[in-house]
Amino acid sequence: MVMAVLALPARAAVTPQQVQDAIAKAKDYLYSQQKDGNWELTPAPDPAKGVNEPTGGQWGGRTSLATLALIVAGEKPNDPRIDAAVKFVVPVEMQGIYALGLHAQLLALLPPTNAVRDAELRDGKLLLQAMGQTGEEKGFYSYGLTKGFYHHSPSQFAVLGMWQLSDAGLEVPDGYWQTVDASWRRTQRKDGGWSYRLSGGDPKDAFQSLSKPSMTAAGVATLFVTKTMLGVEAPTDCDNPPQPDAALEAGLKFLGDNFKNIDTMYTWYGIERIGLASGRRDIGGNDWYQAGVQALLSQQQPDGSLNKGFGEVVDTSFMLLFLCRGSAPIVMQKLQYATADPTRGQAGSGNMLWELRPRDAANLVNWMGRQLESTLSWQSIDFSEPEEAFHDAPILYIAGSGMPKFSETDKAKLRQYAEEGGLIVGNADCNKMAFKNAFLKLGKELFPTYQFRELPPKHPIFADEQFPFLPPKPHPAIQGISNDVRELMVLLDGDPSAAWQTQAKVSKKNAFQIGSNVYLYASGSAGGHLRRRGETYYVRPVAGVPSSSHLKVARLKYTGNWDPEPAGWTRLAAILQNAGKLTLDINTVELAKGDLAGYKFAHLTGTAAVKFTQPELDALKAYVNGGGTLLIDAAGGSPEFVNAMTDQLCKLFPTEAAGEEGIPQLAEGDPLYTNGGLLKVQYRPYCRKVPAFHNVHNAHLRAITVNNRKAVYFSAEDLSAGLVGATADGINGYEPDTAVELVSRILTSVAGAAAK
Repeated sequence: MVMAVLALPARAAVTPQQVQDAIAKAKDYLYSQQKDGNWELTPAPDPAKGVNEPTGGQWGGRTSLATLALIVAGEKPNDPRIDAAVKFVVPVEMQGIYALGLHAQLLALLPPTNAVRDAELRDGKLLLQAMGQTGEEKGFYSYGLTKGFYHHSPSQFAVLGMWQLSDAGLEVPDGYWQTVDASWRRTQRKDGGWSYRLSGGDPKDAFQSLSKPSMTAAGVATLFVTKTMLGVEAPTDCDNPPQPDAALEAGLKFLGDNFKNIDTMYTWYGIERIGLASGRRDIGGNDWYQAGVQALLSQQQPDGSLNKGFGEVVDTSFMLLFLCRGSAPIVMQKLQYATADPTRGQAGSGNMLWELRPRDAANLVNWMGRQLESTLSWQSIDFSEPEEAFHDAPILYIAGSGMPKFSETDKAKLRQYAEEGGLIVGNADCNKMAFKNAFLKLGKELFPTYQFRELPPKHPIFADEQFPFLPPKPHPAIQGISNDVRELMVLLDGDPSAAWQTQAKVSKKNAFQIGSNVYLYASGSAGGHLRRRGETYYVRPVAGVPSSSHLKVARLKYTGNWDPEPAGWTRLAAILQNAGKLTLDINTVELAKGDLAGYKFAHLTGTAAVKFTQPELDALKAYVNGGGTLLIDAAGGSPEFVNAMTDQLCKLFPTEAAGEEGIPQLAEGDPLYTNGGLLKVQYRPYCRKVPAFHNVHNAHLRAITVNNRKAVYFSAEDLSAGLVGATADGINGYEPDTAVELVSRILTSVAGAAAK
């Protein structure tokens, strides 16, 4: 198959495949160190050892951490090795806070058996009781269950454990989160960082009271947890955005200023938690994910292990957590923008109407991850980012209550994102008409030939995704603008963002379900692969790659929707050039009016029934009879286009297209399918829902032979959207890789024949 040679941005120094290979090696290493179902250093805790020792008070923590990492990495609880670890560690009554926090995080990911539920209740009770209640210790934890001499390090693990238990359904009093939030804010130092303690336990030990990247990562991650659990960001006035959180901003600045000093897996673990919780692509101008994977992969040993000070099992487990969670699929990117009213904030000011609900995307994505049993993430983005960065996610989410202010350059970037396969999703916070009207106007400006309309009940978003909205269940109102192949923009009605922000999962379940359905529609993931961070279909030409041949391509224009997917041919040209196979010179030629002389190949597509004029039909026939090769496909798999086109082709070439089925189908052994290797055919999952669809292992191309050569190729299944590379649902056609390969083979055969 044709493989895309990508022009990657400079910061994508580590490829997704390298990350997946590192994950596989790390998993193999951890399994190699498992003994009797566990990873402990001794068969039982040693009472003579201290509370902070892995063979003493923290006994059980190594097995909890390794099992947690393996499950996050996709290992299943029914795997005999995981099952043995679970049976070993679930009944252990943890005594150390590190071990207890990790144990609680693991329990929250396990099937809720009676034994697991009992252990969750026990862990939750112990964590509540162990938190300090007075003085300097209030809101913090020591290394063990006994209160006294608090420390930020075990406190972070305790809070993460309580958070995961709460997520699994354990009732945690609001007072707990309020106490934790206030305590961590109280101990933040003036430089924005956190130390191990606000004041060292030993006055002579200045090390304890210096701000550290490790403890600052713990502090920032903890505040993101408490803010989420308290819902303190839920706006009370959609005309007045919340002010930025000074403590979080100061902590993030400290991390950015000291990013080069990050040197332990413990700290990278905290950085990963911050990156996913905050939705930030960068911390202080540092790409936290790429920096982390570069640091970790460069130090991973051939056996898959890593040792940065805490031992191979512990550091390899933390590495696995970073790589798996850090590379999680990005569901959406939330757009930062300026408003039309300069008194209401500008981009970067932190006082923005785009951020009325700072946790809406985060909470929706967390909920979706639980439903899909997968770690998912989100990001924020602004127009300063390069065009390829917008394709980190299949959805660009625009929310607010005011009128967004977009320059012509901004609009061009939005148009390009949608044409290249992305979906722009809008939400009017508080149902503000100013935003709704601005979003609808934006759609008309970006795509003047298409119109917004309310999506019908049978639209894939309502009928075909994980949560069907079928009668008697009413579907939400969604307005969409489409190129008649897929949605380019949708405007959600009813302000589901309000439920996402406040996590009203029970009373507003439909709001979460429709958000999930929109993602599954945009990504096509309901029946396939979740695209992980770094995986991209985005392609740009690489300069200096020599090409073996050249071909002029005519895109045929007529009255109607002749070019629904304009980005497809641009992408295909880049793929072929980067592979050194073919240079395409692509031009638009108006049918019956333009000059097709010199074009050996032409493409024609459409989305509706089209009836060509006689001059247009004459031009098509003259082009084919004159030696040109014509490729026709139904964009989106439009049956109306297929029927109209079939009828006209059979009349245009009556002898060549004769037969009971009209245009003859290419034989399975046709050279197009076999030359260059047997074609591997994959159809989009939506095809399988088409009643007449059959023979999923073979391509369905048809061809008309003129003067002993294949002169017209016809595809009733979509090729045009496939060339774009996106995997949106609702398209009756080939998967992108197959579409690219089919068209590439036709092009190279035409170019080869022309060169003879």
